[in-house]
Amino acid sequence: DKYSDAGVGAPISDLDEDYAEGAPPNKRGAPKPRRLGKNHRLSDQLTPAERALDPSLDDELSEPPTARSTHRVPASKTAPVSTPTPGSTGLNGRPPTVGASVPRRRGRTEEAPKKDTSDAMALRALMAKTQETNTAWMMDKRASKMDREEAKERSRDVERKADQDLVLKLAEAKERQREADRKAEREEAQLARLEEARRYEAAQARQEQSRQAYDAAMLAILGNLGARGP
Repeated sequence: DKYSDAGVGAPISDLDEDYAEGAPPNKRGAPKPRRLGKNHRLSDQLTPAERALDPSLDDELSEPPTARSTHRVPASKTAPVSTPTPGSTGLNGRPPTVGASVPRRRGRTEEAPKKDTSDAMALRALMAKTQETNTAWMMDKRASKMDREEAKERSRDVERKADQDLVLKLAEAKERQREADRKAEREEAQLARLEEARRYEAAQARQEQSRQAYDAAMLAILGNLGARGP
């Protein structure tokens, strides 16, 4: 065994003696004090005169050996850890499902430091102001467009009314012209009839004069013939 030469398992006193004998003269030091066992006391190494000078040793001698030599092991504050066995878990060796609950971390939770939201608030205010400005601009633009359309519609109405008035005036003028033409025609026709009547009367007067002249001539001829007699 590789550890047999190192003195593993040998008594402490034997190791010290072996080390003292095997060590060089300059490395050898004073003999180490012998360790006291569990049931040994410091008063056992003192002489009766030394024990008489120290009154605390009497109390040490009066205590029972178990009370002075037995050290109590402090109770562990940690809960006992149970070693899981293959049959103790309810998963039967299967991996946990996706919906398995994640164990929560217990303990005091510290509040996260408050972030400086002034920049974010300023940005939000700027965005809200920009949105309001854009909305107002769009409303003004829509109102201006509606005003322009209404103005155009009014202008078209005025133009249509002017055109209608012009057409009506032209129609009235034409009607007046036709009426004037008809009146002139009637006047001309009347003048023509009057002229025709005058001409007829003049012709009748000439015929009457001619008949009267013929009758007078015939009477004169007949008067001359009667005056000559047989």
